Amino acid sequence: MSSSRSSDLWEFPQVNGVEEAPGVTLLLLPHAGGSAHAYTELAALFPSSVRVVAGQYPGRGPRMRDSLPERLEDLVEPLTAAVRRCLPGPLVVFGHSLGAMVGWRLVRALEGAGRQVSGFVPASCLPPHLARPVVDTSRSIGTDELLAYLRRLGGLPEEVFDEPDLLELVLPILRADLALTADYARPGTEETIACPLLVLGGVADKAVPPTGLEQWADRTEHARTDLRLLTGGHFFYKEHLADVAAALTQMTEAALPVRRTA
Repeated sequence: MSSSRSSDLWEFPQVNGVEEAPGVTLLLLPHAGGSAHAYTELAALFPSSVRVVAGQYPGRGPRMRDSLPERLEDLVEPLTAAVRRCLPGPLVVFGHSLGAMVGWRLVRALEGAGRQVSGFVPASCLPPHLARPVVDTSRSIGTDELLAYLRRLGGLPEEVFDEPDLLELVLPILRADLALTADYARPGTEETIACPLLVLGGVADKAVPPTGLEQWADRTEHARTDLRLLTGGHFFYKEHLADVAAALTQMTEAALPVRRTA
């Protein structure tokens, strides 16, 4: 991977051949506690027509020395500036869990600034008018309670729970990220975006009931909102990388500029 002219973005190398310059950018936004590295396997599954870039949040990975975010806008504002500066052309935004919350705000900010977004793909995340803060996982929760919550949610390798040194590294990041959910929840909001939506979820997700995902359709002015449920829980996408990549590729293909023939 390489930085993409901004510490907030990380560009994956094209591994499926480069016949021509990519025509569309796919921006992947990580879950709570995650970094751009979380999408390494997924990023390798896209054709050369897609430029794959991930958000690189502060306080982890190569940005370990940066301060952790204290509000959702600490992630959204620099990402908005970085996308406008570094990622021209058609853009599709995918976010998982916290990444979908960041993506929602990012798409609204970009569209508000006059930048067209070709598609938004929230995964394992309720729309803002249904979301509730994850209060029990704020910075004040006890460590045992937080660990129990993380075990129920999945996503962390089981061996991490048996390594005190690793827990000491990741728990502050997770506490900070999960506290940001309070900024996302907007009960009763009528805010919308203009681009089409593809909503993804796991049928056994205990944190995000699949029935609530249907209401993402109320948050876009576009006529197209597709919902796809796959087997698995909150981190279902890790079990379905090929299926998720195919769905995202389909959306990026729809965003590609129409070629004119002589």
